[in-house]
Amino acid sequence: MRIFVLLLPLLFLSISSQAQVIDDSALEDLQNKGIRFVEGKFVAYLADTVSPDFTAKAFAELDIQILELDIEPLVIRLVNNPSDSTLRTLHAHPSATVYMPKTKNGVSEYFETISNLEALIKEQQDNIRSIDSNHVASIFIEFDYSINQSKLRKFLRAFDDLAYVIYRNNPRTVTLKAEAGNEFELMDKVQQLPFVESTTLIGQIDY
Repeated sequence: MRIFVLLLPLLFLSISSQAQVIDDSALEDLQNKGIRFVEGKFVAYLADTVSPDFTAKAFAELDIQILELDIEPLVIRLVNNPSDSTLRTLHAHPSATVYMPKTKNGVSEYFETISNLEALIKEQQDNIRSIDSNHVASIFIEFDYSINQSKLRKFLRAFDDLAYVIYRNNPRTVTLKAEAGNEFELMDKVQQLPFVESTTLIGQIDY
């Protein structure tokens, strides 16, 4: 039995948002339906507190080559105006980086900084510029990699005057190189690592 999820990087379609356990005959059936599995690599879903440096070091020690690393810290957007005291405390906290609006002649200059946060998609950048054009003083807080949603709730519990929405909290993944034909063997090995949640094959639909 194998843990399996389809990932389709180009014309891609996900079978399910959750891993499915299927046997080899089911895999063959999917292949017969035009789904081709990419050889020589697979994706591992990681714990939501790992950092890029930790991940790179861990796989380097196992002599497993990383092809792509997709790990971003959690970001929230404030939806109210907390007190100056709260903002000063957050500014000073080592686990948080606060991006605040700075205005000059009534025009905000902060959106270039926040829109350049690593790997923000174009839609998010456009949203930020829209916020700026409407002169709404949105404040974004980026946390370090060790903060997940559970820790975030505990972290912000002390701030009664702060309301927020999750702005970015993507799954943390890594694409790993495997010898063609031996993907399952390495997937089983990687699956045993304490910071790995699941491993998935990559598939592409042939038209």
